[in-house]
Order: sequence, then structure tokens, then C-alpha cells
Amino acid sequence: MSPATTFRRQCDRCGDIFFSPDRHAAVCPKCVKRYGLKKTSTPAAPPVRQPQATAPPRRLEPAHTRPAPPAKPKPLRPAVPPKPTVLTAEIRAAVTAAYRPYQDTEGFDLKEVHQKIAQELHLKRSMVAQVIQDLRPKGDPLGSLTEAQKGEIVALYRKYVTDMERPPGGRRRTIAKEMGLTLPQVFLALRAWARTVPSVQDLTREQLFAIEKSYWQKLRDKQGLREIIRAIAQETGFTEWQVNRWIDMLHNDATFAGTPDPAPETVSAIEQAYLRYLEGDGPPEQPLHQTIADRTGATGKEVHKVLLNLRRRLLQAASKT
Repeated sequence: MSPATTFRRQCDRCGDIFFSPDRHAAVCPKCVKRYGLKKTSTPAAPPVRQPQATAPPRRLEPAHTRPAPPAKPKPLRPAVPPKPTVLTAEIRAAVTAAYRPYQDTEGFDLKEVHQKIAQELHLKRSMVAQVIQDLRPKGDPLGSLTEAQKGEIVALYRKYVTDMERPPGGRRRTIAKEMGLTLPQVFLALRAWARTVPSVQDLTREQLFAIEKSYWQKLRDKQGLREIIRAIAQETGFTEWQVNRWIDMLHNDATFAGTPDPAPETVSAIEQAYLRYLEGDGPPEQPLHQTIADRTGATGKEVHKVLLNLRRRLLQAASKT
């Protein structure tokens, strides 16, 4: 036997596997040192003749296992009080206050408002709907309008769009105030009229891009707005209202009130990116403002503001010719 031969042993103390030149070693060197033991050996066992084919050695299990750590107690969830079932005066007042910002708003989804207020106040949605139903006008708001009044509402609104004029408080609210009508009457009259004419919503992104590209070129050629609208409608086959409304939407500044002006170098980068967009063959996959914002490091609102100021300058220059 070579003096370098070692044997694989298992410690009787800790159960670890160790290698020793003594085939009968019973304690590993770590336990000898740790517990101050003498090196001991197990008595030699008589040699056993092994057969030619032997099974693979079994995996030795450790002599002991560590105790499992104590289970962490689960945090107790705060008890959620049940939703009230009786509509009290206090609940009615709270729902009325939460609904007040929507009373003068147009086009919102009433079911979503019910759900939002119910979550905020921890109420049943049916209870919220009951209070809001009492606050909304009864009957058909259009029933009291004459055909002449409906026509006047549409004419005033179209004039605001054609002139791209946005009075303080909004176009519909201003019309209601001038004609002595309620906001729902004006809103419903315009909605009923809009269903009878082609809309911007009927156009694809590619078609809207074609209108915007033609509008930009004609602005640079210093053509007047009315002339631009008629020319684009003839070129594209869309109605003058569709062209007029999309151009009006391109000049809408309601989404970034209070946004500060970006740095001059950022303004220049945004304008250059917009010019490259107009020289292309179609719109980008992502929304335009977000696409330019990603390329220039600006925010979407900053991009919108820079592009609006650019369009305004060109429109004012074209109007003076």
C-alpha cells in the first residue's frame, strides 16, 4: 500500500466526511481540535471479499440535522369595516362633493365615475349611483330645444373651430352661457349633430399624417387658413370639416398648461426631429410626441408645447400675407 493512500471516513461526532491515512479513523481532525479528543480508530473489521459487480455506493446521510427555524408569524391585516347599507345625509353630502367636479364636465363615462367615487368613499356603487342620479338633470335636455337653437349651437361651435378660437372656460360652456342654455343641452346637441357628419375619428393615423404634412407645406408657402383647408380637402378627398377639425386639434394647448419652456438647445432638437417626421412617408409606430421625446430627452408635454409654438408662428406669418 502506498504511504500516500488515504481513506474516505465519516466523523462519529459531526457526521462530516473526511480523508485519513488511517482506514479506521472515527473522528475528523476538526472535532479532535474542537473537543480536545485523542485520535481514535474503530477496530479493524475482518476483510470482506467483494463480488466482481458491486452496486454504486450509497449517499451517506449526515449524522444529525439542524432544527427547522421557527415559522414567522403572519402579519395581521387590519380589519376592513363593512360598507354602509343605509344612505344617510352625511353619505349623500360626501357623494355630492365628490361628484361636483364632474357636473360641468363633458363626455365622461358615468359608470367609471360611480366606481371611482365608490372606491374613494368605501361605499357600494349602487348607493353612489342613487345619489348621482338625483343630481343629474331629469328628462331629455334636447326636448326643450327648437331646431333653430340646435342649428345656432352647431354654427357657433363650427365658427370657433374654423377660427381656432378657444374662449376661457371652453367652447361648449361659452355657447351655453351666451344662449342661456345648460351645458348638457349644448353637449347633447353637438353630439347629435356630430353623428350625422364625417368625423376625425373616422380617419386612420396615416390619413391624419397626410393632412398634417400638407398643412405644414402650405403654411411654409404662406397660404391662408381657409385656402389651406379647401386645398387639402380637394387633395385628400376628406371633408372640409374633417380637415378643419384635425388642424384645430393640432393647435390645441389644453394639455400642457403650466409646462415650463425647455432649454434653447432642446427646442432646436425637437423642431429638427419634427421636420424629419414631416419629410417621412408615414407616422412612427409610437405616438409622435413620445417618439420625439425619446430622441431628444425632453418630456412629452415639452415636445407638445414646442410644436404648438412652431405651428402658431407659421400660422401667424401666413395670416399676415
